Amino acid sequence: MLRDHPLTENDALDPLSFILNILWLVFGGAVAALAWFIAAAIMVVTIIGIPFARAAFDNGMYSLWPFGVRPAARDRLYGEDIGTGPLGFLGN
Repeated sequence: MLRDHPLTENDALDPLSFILNILWLVFGGAVAALAWFIAAAIMVVTIIGIPFARAAFDNGMYSLWPFGVRPAARDRLYGEDIGTGPLGFLGN
C-alpha cells in the first residue's frame, strides 16, 4: 500500500516558484507538455510502449509545472525500490 508522498506536506507554493511556473508555461512549457502527452498517447498503442507511456505522461506533468517540485529517490520515499520485490531479480 502506498503512503502519502512526504514532499507534498508543504501547503503553499512560494511566490517565486509560482511566477516562474507561469513564465515557463507561457514561453514553452505548454508546448513541451503537449508534446510529451502526444508521445504518451502514441506509445500506449503498443503493449511494449505502455511503461514508457507512463513515464512520458509523468514527464509531461513535470514539464507543465516544474518549479517548486523536488525530485526524490523512490527507495527514500517508500522504503523500497522498483526491483526489490520477491521477483525483483528478474528485472535487474
